[in-house]
Amino acid sequence: MCFWNIGSPTPSYPCTLCIIKSILFPPKKKKPFPLLHLPFVALHNVIKMMDPHELAKLSICSYRLELHLRSYKRKIELIHIHVSSTFYQLDLFNSKDRFIVWFEEEDENKDLPRPMNNVTRLRQFSRSFDAEFDTALVLFQPFPPSLCFDVSHLLLSLYSCPLIDWAFYMDQLEIETVCRYLDIILQGRCEQITFFRSEMNSTIFNCHDINEFIHYWINCDDKMFVQMELQLDDSVQIDEDVLKDGLITLRPKQPEEPNEVLCLYLKMKNPNNEQCDMCCLTILDNHQAVFNSWKSERTSKPFEILEFLEKKKSLEMENEDSGTSEQRRREIAVEIEQLMYQLTKNNESGYIFEL
Repeated sequence: MCFWNIGSPTPSYPCTLCIIKSILFPPKKKKPFPLLHLPFVALHNVIKMMDPHELAKLSICSYRLELHLRSYKRKIELIHIHVSSTFYQLDLFNSKDRFIVWFEEEDENKDLPRPMNNVTRLRQFSRSFDAEFDTALVLFQPFPPSLCFDVSHLLLSLYSCPLIDWAFYMDQLEIETVCRYLDIILQGRCEQITFFRSEMNSTIFNCHDINEFIHYWINCDDKMFVQMELQLDDSVQIDEDVLKDGLITLRPKQPEEPNEVLCLYLKMKNPNNEQCDMCCLTILDNHQAVFNSWKSERTSKPFEILEFLEKKKSLEMENEDSGTSEQRRREIAVEIEQLMYQLTKNNESGYIFEL
């Protein structure tokens, strides 16, 4: 506004003098706010007021901020990670709010950045930014599914969360791949894992695959998850003998769920697993295999029976050893007889097991 129109309610166009002044003395550009120059307490108060997905955006903008936010560890109630061959999604739940960090790999209307071969810092996604909403951050960046664990490690390092769930959406998945994924996932904190099918007629697992996975599950050295779901192919016939091959199992006399086809209790063999020492495989009528694990304090009787069965099998193997003396064989026979008495006494609920 020209100086002679100061105080006038009517708008005016800049005069020649104003134009010359703006050329000779251009307005100063606003400098970026030096966030990292704030005092420690003030900076943490600023971070507290930010939404969880905004922390991911800050980390993408600056590697120094990413390092600082890792030390801050924003508290989140639940993190749900979705992985497929075409997208990666991180859901952050806090109170009743849900925040999303979304990586999309395919979009015909966009020129995507070059595919990544490795991910070491979130700053690499600075050119992948596409859109931001009140509760979501969207990025377009192609990277192979194997890198989703590296991306997850970087994002999870920004938050402190007691519950982390994983969901995989894949049509074809080998049991070896599942075990490899679990080896990586279980190095961190995990409460639930789910494997979904994108197409209803696709083949996922059969009973032999489930048996292999159970062997891996009960012998795993890492702290196991609380729940996991695998989808069997619809054409697979549920074969209890194949599922139990080489395992010590316990089956309830009556189904415990209305849609339950088969339920098997098993004992974890890792003595260092403080989180869970007992697990259960449940096959539902929709051909879904559900794995649950818990502390045996909740179900002490089935756990005691499984321990007796495990001791009985160990004694039988010792008895079959050619180096076992006759005296020791007689002692084993007495011990097995005592175990059988304890099994009968403790099995008040009528659990079914193989002798």
